[in-house]
Amino acid sequence: MKPRACLDTTIFIDYFVFGVDKISRYIASYSLCTPSSVLWETTYILLKAKAMKDAGIRKHYEVLKYLRENPDYVRTATKEIVNDIKTLISLYKIRILRVSPYGYMVREMLRYGLLPSDALIVATCRLHKVKTLITCDEDFKRVVFLEIEIP
Repeated sequence: MKPRACLDTTIFIDYFVFGVDKISRYIASYSLCTPSSVLWETTYILLKAKAMKDAGIRKHYEVLKYLRENPDYVRTATKEIVNDIKTLISLYKIRILRVSPYGYMVREMLRYGLLPSDALIVATCRLHKVKTLITCDEDFKRVVFLEIEIP
């Protein structure tokens, strides 16, 4: 049985935004997984990026205003984004992990000085006994129980 490796948001963003596949090189060595929170964050980032491109918006708060004022756009774009994410998950047989409880996230924030989304990934890895994290984010290097793979 292959050891598990968790994929961080940066890996999904590189795939969808920049067209860089940093996943396939790990299939032979690991059983891949990701916290559901990574998929939430990926969906949000992709939705904002798509709206910025489609509507020609450059500022963060302007794109949020645009999305709030255009629910039909949000529905249509979300269907497209979620379909793309589901296809990738299916292609690479990525297992989706249930996220850890809030208190565990806070513990990892205090222990390692991580931002909430990163701490939630760490707490989820600890909860599910995942020892490897595939990421482009150097902040995870201070997490002592994780082996960090930076593609």
